Amino acid sequence: TVLLEQISDILLPPPARKLVKVPRTKEQWLAVVKEINAADYLSHPERAALGIMSVRGLRVGDVLRLEREKVVEAVRTGELSYKGKGSKWIICGTKAFSAYLELFAREDDWEYVCDLISVSARGNKMKSAGQQLSRALKTVGEHIGISRDDMYPHRLRRTYATEFLAAVGGDLEKLRQAMKWSDIQTAAGYADHSRTKELENIGDNLLLTPTPGGK
Repeated sequence: TVLLEQISDILLPPPARKLVKVPRTKEQWLAVVKEINAADYLSHPERAALGIMSVRGLRVGDVLRLEREKVVEAVRTGELSYKGKGSKWIICGTKAFSAYLELFAREDDWEYVCDLISVSARGNKMKSAGQQLSRALKTVGEHIGISRDDMYPHRLRRTYATEFLAAVGGDLEKLRQAMKWSDIQTAAGYADHSRTKELENIGDNLLLTPTPGGK
């Protein structure tokens, strides 16, 4: 009984997934950002929304809920205040995506970013705007050789988180803080791909052998 009480507080690793959610490669990630910046088939609001999602890993809903007042303030101060998942307010620096915020700020007559993306006057504007951004991102993917079925908004967030984790040497707490998560287990869930890649690199370099047939 004492042993059971002791191990009950041990934090266990997240269960293995039936379907591993693989992020884009860094090369693909950079290609996506480059295409978003250059694409003439995107409107300025679409470019800004996809750009922020790509370079800072915000959820599509986080971007669509951005308020004009907060965006204009962020352009001036370099700090963005936005409502994240669970309606909690989050503050982050804007150095990586200030140019995209400026695109939003130039637009007139809107309250939330979803108003700029969806021009529909009926139905759920957030849902409509989210679907429109998803379609726009799939088109971006097509232009750089990625299948429409293999390109969706949350993959941008996963890619950002995975690359961030690699950049901080696998420090889950730093990733948790950067992504504004309240639970370290969420950060642990993003470590799968990074750890697998790291282990494969170690294995590949344990013994360097000559190419078969070589000298």
